[in-house]
Amino acid sequence: MPKGDRAWLQQTCKVCRGNKEQREAWGCDKDTIKHQFEIDCPSCYGSPEGCDSCEKGVRQIYSCPNRYVDAETWEAICAFYELESHGILPEAGAMGDQTVWFIEANRYYNRCKAHINNVNEKRRADIQKRLEKRSR
Repeated sequence: MPKGDRAWLQQTCKVCRGNKEQREAWGCDKDTIKHQFEIDCPSCYGSPEGCDSCEKGVRQIYSCPNRYVDAETWEAICAFYELESHGILPEAGAMGDQTVWFIEANRYYNRCKAHINNVNEKRRADIQKRLEKRSR
């Protein structure tokens, strides 16, 4: 889940295609000096103690997120979205009948989705406040 000032991603392939400066700034082709954003560590679920993959539960990302997401991962993300939007589980039965991989991935997916929804709600509230100030 993105955190801090980079809570929502500005990176979009539409902007950086053919724009060398933007590709360098966002780390499209190689890592940047300053991290682009932070996420809760997917290995320890953002535990304050951290793990071998992070520092205190936070993993800093130094490049465009699209460099980390391969076709198989995008397929899994799309599958989660489709399953959830239709209320379907991949295996017959209830959540306890699903694979451990699915349960863990589903938990992480739902945490990320909740965080994105919270960030979007805060952004909408900020926009509303600015609009109200302008109309006075």
